Amino acid sequence: MEHISLITTGFMIVIGVLVGLWAVCSLVALGFKEKPKPPKPETPLTEGIPAHHVAAITAAIAAIMSEGHRIVKIDAPPHVANGWGESNFIQQTFAHRIRWDWKIPGPPHVNHKPKEIKGK
Repeated sequence: MEHISLITTGFMIVIGVLVGLWAVCSLVALGFKEKPKPPKPETPLTEGIPAHHVAAITAAIAAIMSEGHRIVKIDAPPHVANGWGESNFIQQTFAHRIRWDWKIPGPPHVNHKPKEIKGK
C-alpha cells in the first residue's frame, strides 16, 4: 500500500507541473495574439492588365459559358518561366537511362558468343 501512495503522489506532482506549464504557455500566447486589422479597400478587378486583354478575356468567357456568370477577378501571372530549368531536368533524366546497345564488359558470358582470337 505504501508503494501505491508513493506512485499516486508522484503522478499528481507530474500532472500539476504539466497543468502549470500549460497555464504559463497560455498566458504567454495572449501577448502574441493578433489585433484585428481594418478591412482593406476594394482593389480593382483588373489591376495592371491592359483593357484590350480584359475585353478579349471577357468575350471568350461569354462565348463559352452560359448566362448567369460574372467575372470576379482576372490575375496576370507574375512572370513567365524560361525553359532552362526544364531543359536541365530533361538532360539529367535521359543521361541516366539504360543504354541497351552497350556490350556487357568482362569475360564472355553464357548468353554471348566468345570473341575469336586471330592469329592462333
